[in-house]
Order: sequence, then structure tokens, then C-alpha cells
Amino acid sequence: MSNAALKIDRVEGEQHSHLYVACTETCGYPSSTLPRADFWTANRMSILTAILIVLQILDGVLTCTGMYTFGLHAEANPVLRGLMGVVGIVPAVATTKLLCMAVIYTLCAQAHRISWLPSALAGVGCVYAVAAVLPWSWLLLTEYLA
Repeated sequence: MSNAALKIDRVEGEQHSHLYVACTETCGYPSSTLPRADFWTANRMSILTAILIVLQILDGVLTCTGMYTFGLHAEANPVLRGLMGVVGIVPAVATTKLLCMAVIYTLCAQAHRISWLPSALAGVGCVYAVAAVLPWSWLLLTEYLA
């Protein structure tokens, strides 16, 4: 392959290298017209971070709504339930969700260093949606529609 060039792009503090090959002799396409990495590949950690943060916010809103609708006994997490009894529902939920979001941001920012971390975070997001957000949504929806 002749005329190969290595281009380094800076995307949100990470270096991504893309190999662009000038293949004008073989296929007639100059290197500037070769396709770049798609949007998901270039921004996957930013998208995953946003999804995980949105899940935390949804869970916080749904948890507060559930506590005011059903009472503290509806919370399955005994540590959070106890904290709610001491400082109140909103301060307890806000504190835990802010802590969770800080951990999420830190892990997502370091995900480029650990190869399995992006997949693990995506898995955690799926489990969180199924085990936390969907149950609260179902309980509250059935309560308000009844």
C-alpha cells in the first residue's frame, strides 16, 4: 500500500488514531473521502456516561415519588431507607444519586485505560434500568392508573 498516513485525532482528551490510506492508484478515492469512524465509535463513552447519568436521575425522581406515594417501607435498600428516616427523603436520595453520578463520571473517564470497563458499565446500565427504573415506573404507573 502506497501513500499510507497515520492521523491522530483528539476526542475529549483521548487520542484516537485512524489510518487513512490514499488509494488513488487502486480504487480512485483520495484519502480525504474515505469514511471516518461512525458517531457511536467516536463518542461511545460520552453517550454511555449520559445514559447512566439519566438513569440515576430517573431513579432518583421515581424513588422520591415512590416514597411519598407508598411510604418508606417501599424502599428495598435498607441503608437508603435508614438514611431517609434520619435526613429526609429528598436529601437522602439527592446525596446518594450525586455520589453515584460522581462514581459513574470517574469510571467513564477512566474507561479508556481498562479494556473491559466500557462493557461492564454498559451491562450495569442495563441491569440498573431493569432492576431499578422499570420496577418503580411499573409500580407508580399502576398506582396512578388504578
